[in-house]
Amino acid sequence: MKTCEQRTQDVLERRDAFLRARRKRNHRIMVASLCGVLTVGLMWQMLPRLLPNGGFSPVAAKDYEAVWNRIEPMIEKGDDDRGTYPTGNVGEIFWEESVDGSVSDDLNMNTPVTRPTISKGPGTTDVVTNTGAPDFSDTNLQVLGVQEADYIKTDGKYIYALSTTKGQLSIVSVDNGKLALTSQLIVEEDYCSGMYVNKDRLIVERSIKINNRREIRILLDIYDITDRTAPKRLNTYGQSGTLVSTRMIGNILYLVTSYTVGMDAAKDDVATYVPKIYEEEETQCLPARDIVINESCEDACSTYLVISGFDTEAVRQVSQKSLLGYGGILYCSTENLYVANTVGLDNSDAGSLSGTKLYRFSLDNGVVTPAAEGTVAGTLLNQFSMDEYEGHLRLVATLDGRKQTVADGIVSVQMGTKTQTLYVLNDKLEEVGSVKNLAPDERVYSVRFDGDIGYFVTFRQTDPLFAADLSDPTNPKILSALKIPGFSEYLHPYTDGLLLGLGRDADENGIQSGCIKLSMFDVSDPAAVTEAHTLVLANCFYSDAENDHKAILVNADRDLIAFPGSASDYHIYGYSAEEGFTCRAVIDGFGKHPRGLYIGEYFYVICSDRVVSYSMTNFTFVHEVSLSVAK
Repeated sequence: MKTCEQRTQDVLERRDAFLRARRKRNHRIMVASLCGVLTVGLMWQMLPRLLPNGGFSPVAAKDYEAVWNRIEPMIEKGDDDRGTYPTGNVGEIFWEESVDGSVSDDLNMNTPVTRPTISKGPGTTDVVTNTGAPDFSDTNLQVLGVQEADYIKTDGKYIYALSTTKGQLSIVSVDNGKLALTSQLIVEEDYCSGMYVNKDRLIVERSIKINNRREIRILLDIYDITDRTAPKRLNTYGQSGTLVSTRMIGNILYLVTSYTVGMDAAKDDVATYVPKIYEEEETQCLPARDIVINESCEDACSTYLVISGFDTEAVRQVSQKSLLGYGGILYCSTENLYVANTVGLDNSDAGSLSGTKLYRFSLDNGVVTPAAEGTVAGTLLNQFSMDEYEGHLRLVATLDGRKQTVADGIVSVQMGTKTQTLYVLNDKLEEVGSVKNLAPDERVYSVRFDGDIGYFVTFRQTDPLFAADLSDPTNPKILSALKIPGFSEYLHPYTDGLLLGLGRDADENGIQSGCIKLSMFDVSDPAAVTEAHTLVLANCFYSDAENDHKAILVNADRDLIAFPGSASDYHIYGYSAEEGFTCRAVIDGFGKHPRGLYIGEYFYVICSDRVVSYSMTNFTFVHEVSLSVAK
């Protein structure tokens, strides 16, 4: 098992190899460019098909009239082609309790982006450290360095627990397993969707409904928690629309919402067709200069994708940008933010009548810049269907197998075989490589990318775990397809050469037993993947971790695979190459949706009404504190 330092050294070596290869490639490109001067005529003929959707030419709206002219046609026709509406944090499970219109120039598409020198790869199995605090676990993240909102957080000294339906936030101090309720606050809300903790800042994201619940606002409350006994709210920011998602990089928090114009929109009332931004009690329509129109795209819609960047340390809004388009699934790296949404396709040759519209926004310390737009055939499962690596976006999409033809003015649809496609796109969201027609008549259950290798699971009768070589973006290859009974709904890189799967058990005929199944795949040779060990949990029929990756805690160094079960219990397992999965503890009696974390040598389980600590040596009870309702 490699240490964090060894893994970091591996990353540095891969980065240096990548930079050497890129220098060689740039040299070849320079030579090829000289030759290309002789073939300008040929390239001019090829240009239209190299640019998806006619290219991406984002221009800041000159005034609100320009915005109205763009969306009015869709409002008048009822926006029948709006596509799939976003539903916010799909799959996340929370506790349940019985202005101006000034003229602006075109956007600068070459805004420099601050790039980190090291990317640690997927997962959060590494130990998090904090000055003055013991080692502690972090939220299970898709991308290291990119925080995601959750309703349980810790900084190693305190546990923060947010009851999303009560609007109650509790801060509990931790001292070697001993617990004390430090403070509680009530958050004004219709619904709290999560929080962030960063040093002495705590940010709560919540939604409210006004105007007879017709208008939705997503708000961010920023608190100073220097004194944990008395959190102090510093400011509240927000914007119109339903929540797509949020991400936080360092002190910078990015908020993404989707705002659809109502049928009562009127040209002479800007507030009826332009999203609003909020600060405390102040409200204003988004300035026209911050609304982006893609002039090269013929599509029109009456839905805005609104993205804002906030500096939570300085307590200020850095930027806001809105694009006329839809938002559904969000993926974020340390450099770019991608938003995907299902749309209809007109291309009868795509083998699918449903496609995915993609937008890329570059991120630079809170400044959001529209950078690219593209479309692929097929639909995505969730955020793990996307991954950015060395300047390319990789994704797995399901094609519905339908084709549309028109003959003598009659439109007909031919049903075909549903298949999967693995795409590799460049930074312009143009396809540079793909593998098509995979897993006929099956559907994708989970996806995970890990460096040059991509893994995805499909299922009909047996579970093909595909391993794909993505080292050459222009020529991705399927290395292996392991077929086993059952399927994995979540994949997690465990240690070098091992991939953890959590999903469902089934027999050889695809008949499910209804039980949760743990699988450990040996991926040391991606061309010959094997299932090293399995464990079927006979009395566990559901886990929040099946649909919410933040519900599972995985740390190989601590020998921890922990997640909530189906009967108000919490499961903790270990793994070794010799013995496979071993049950370390099953703790019962927590009500709905318990969560776990560790600090130092103690494990903590948090539910809606209490926090309980256990010794990590043998998981014996240590202490408990009640989270009584403060209202």
